[in-house]
Amino acid sequence: MRWNQGRATIDKLIADGELQRVPPSREHADQLLVQARKDLASAELLRGSNPKRAYESPTMLHEWL
Repeated sequence: MRWNQGRATIDKLIADGELQRVPPSREHADQLLVQARKDLASAELLRGSNPKRAYESPTMLHEWL
């Protein structure tokens, strides 16, 4: 499957060494989905009492990784 929107940007990032091609991994993709679901559940708990932190927590976590 190929796409066109943004393709030139991605190709340039790969050529410049900013991104690299990696083999697809269903196992890794599933791990990322599990973590994303946990992040969303945590944000949902904070949404009513602290909406700013609910938004920031998953974002900050991914920046630290």
